[in-house]
Amino acid sequence: MKAVAEPPASVLVVDDVPQILDFFRSVARRLQPPALALTTFADPREALRAIEERPFDLVITDFRMPHLNGLQLLLAAQRRNPKGRRVLMTGYNEIPVGVEELREACIDAYLEKPLETQDMLVLLWAFATGEDHALEGYRRDARDLEARLAAEAASRAPR
Repeated sequence: MKAVAEPPASVLVVDDVPQILDFFRSVARRLQPPALALTTFADPREALRAIEERPFDLVITDFRMPHLNGLQLLLAAQRRNPKGRRVLMTGYNEIPVGVEELREACIDAYLEKPLETQDMLVLLWAFATGEDHALEGYRRDARDLEARLAAEAASRAPR
């Protein structure tokens, strides 16, 4: 009896910088066998429409983009597919959102740009294959970001 092949993981990458999208396409092509069905958008409004039309297994988005920020996209992705994974990336040190907003989006990983090819190969392969142990460092970065935002909010609170 022939085994039924698993469909490739559906991955959405959103960034208003075309070179970042090219980078992810290049990394995804290196995964053998093709483990990902990659969709990319430079316009977050188009990405939001795609999220509303179908669930994605993994959504990776930049934070700062025109019209919508990445957190808004991740919240929509979380509502559409609570079991999906969500990754926020940024090239800035500051993310001007509250820790509750970040927690509500259930971010699985946080990436700082510039991105390294080897790191993205590991990340995409781990998500595509369910190799959760390979994701621990990325999850730790997301929790560290939450802790940093909470500490910043506490330091600004009136005493």
